Amino acid sequence: MGQAVRCLWLAAVFLANSEEVVELDGQNFTWAMRAYPRLLLFFYAPWCGHSRSLDPEVRRAAAELQGSVAVAKIDASMEVEIADEFGISAYPGLFLLQKGSYEEFTGRRSAAAIADWTRSKIGSALELVNNSDQLQDALGRRGVHSALVATGDAGRQATVKRLAERFRTWGKFIFLAGGLHPRVQLFRGLDELLEGPASASASDEEAEQKLVEFMQAHQLPLFGEVSEENFYHYVVFADAAAHKDYLLMLGAREFPVFLLQKGTLSAIEVGEIETWALPLESPIRPEAIISWMDQVLPRLGVAA
Repeated sequence: MGQAVRCLWLAAVFLANSEEVVELDGQNFTWAMRAYPRLLLFFYAPWCGHSRSLDPEVRRAAAELQGSVAVAKIDASMEVEIADEFGISAYPGLFLLQKGSYEEFTGRRSAAAIADWTRSKIGSALELVNNSDQLQDALGRRGVHSALVATGDAGRQATVKRLAERFRTWGKFIFLAGGLHPRVQLFRGLDELLEGPASASASDEEAEQKLVEFMQAHQLPLFGEVSEENFYHYVVFADAAAHKDYLLMLGAREFPVFLLQKGTLSAIEVGEIETWALPLESPIRPEAIISWMDQVLPRLGVAA
């Protein structure tokens, strides 16, 4: 099949059936990146059990996305050069390509999580709500991520929208319309609520910068519950019953335990993760944890 015919066939498949996950290779990959402003790319290996498990989830995600994003797959074990461009070291991998750049999906490997994450990357970065009920619904959908909620006038809305576009991966941005006074609140963790600087406006660059500094300084809670979406970020606690298999992979054999991990799920799958475990006594002694961290953190390249 000639290159021109192949490309026409690929375009026809995408247009005829938006739920189709199309196979790409070295001959049509570059064309697909140029032809589609948004491309969700699934790297897999035919012999990989994790790849086989993820394949039906990707197909269901493609159906949920209903053509808003072209979804394709590529055999990374055969298309080695392309896989190397994306830094593929373990299978499978999911990447969203748009606007000349790409971002890797690292969340829960389910159709719903993949579709929700993709929508969050391609839709408006700022969610508008009109009342407290809609606000609570939006906050309920933030999952483990932080959420910045702002109220105020049109100038404030424009400011927050700019920040949302600029820091799309930071967390969730929500604007409550109809607020009489400018206000910024940061929701994070399970139940933490912080009041932010309320003076930022579209015409005040210094105040806007203070809002950016506030976001960056307080994005993550000091302590929160682990999930498959945030386990690689910071200090968290985990339900040993709900995450037993994962904790066993990390070397936890008794509970409670304080565990330091260096690496992600991909590193686990290729045997390159590093972990250090400190079984906790009863009652738990904070000074023992701090002393242990002072010894271990330098091994991770982190100042204690």
